[in-house]
Amino acid sequence: MKLLHRAHTTTDSAWSRWLETEFGGPLEAPESTSVGTHWASLRQLLPDYRLLTTVEVGDGRSTSFWHDCWLAAGPLVDAMPGLYTHARRPEASVHHVLVSDLRLAFVPRLSSVATEEVTQLTVVLAEINLTNAQDVRRCPWEDKAHRLSSSMIYKSIIAVGGSCDYYKFIWENRAPPKVKFFGWLLVQDRIQTRENLLKKNCIDSDLCELCGAQVESTAHLIAGCAFAVGFWHWIGVQIDEEDVAALWRVQPPSTIPAAHFNAFLLLCCWRLWKHRHDVVFRSLPPCYTCLFAGCREDAELWACRLPPSDRHVAHAWALLFSSPPHANFSINDM
Repeated sequence: MKLLHRAHTTTDSAWSRWLETEFGGPLEAPESTSVGTHWASLRQLLPDYRLLTTVEVGDGRSTSFWHDCWLAAGPLVDAMPGLYTHARRPEASVHHVLVSDLRLAFVPRLSSVATEEVTQLTVVLAEINLTNAQDVRRCPWEDKAHRLSSSMIYKSIIAVGGSCDYYKFIWENRAPPKVKFFGWLLVQDRIQTRENLLKKNCIDSDLCELCGAQVESTAHLIAGCAFAVGFWHWIGVQIDEEDVAALWRVQPPSTIPAAHFNAFLLLCCWRLWKHRHDVVFRSLPPCYTCLFAGCREDAELWACRLPPSDRHVAHAWALLFSSPPHANFSINDM
């Protein structure tokens, strides 16, 4: 924000006046993006910033009447949506609306809903008195210098993240960050399978390139494809397509340590995904030997990510992957 440049285009928005008050000088937030992409990027953050802040109104000049949280009811655009559709100036400041006749803020003919809401608004505004003081914008995630702190917002999000079903499974995991992120996409069905790519009109067919028999959905790729079924069967993990969206519920068999089983599952899914890439982009044939070799390599590398007292767990994984199915193994052998 310190790098904000002075724009020559002017606007009457309360947002631009807040910027001017906050940073000094005739700063403006033009509607046009002709002044550069920097302003366009800042404007995209405005709705999020308004949700993070509340305003104690002074003179009302730097507070948006409709979009800022300056009343107990929250933003008026949400509290009175019917009336908002009749507003003459959606970006008007609190000062602009309150110093004028309230009826001038709306088009002449109001719907029945808008008429009822303007009556309610009149009662609310009767208790508001403007002063000569500047508006004060407050945020629970400010630092000591009253600047918005991204680190405080992040810590707050992390603190409440446990309410998500897959939060602990994904983020309290000893897997590398890139694999955690892959797992986060995986359980939400957001990895770039052929089914998802077809929906985006990126390809012409959604058939699985490993088995060529069914749609390559996330669930199919990880647990439904014959190749994947053979992989899970060989290592003794019971998993089907319905389990992919809830991997945290899959239970470890007696042959695999229960400790860090979430990391083990992500390792397996990650390697199935990478093997699929080898088949699609490197034209390699489906190969259990290559898949198991990759799993064993990751197991050995991830050992350093576990606490010293748990390093034996990763070694047990590596031992499990040391004996891949024989070359002629197929789903019919199960």
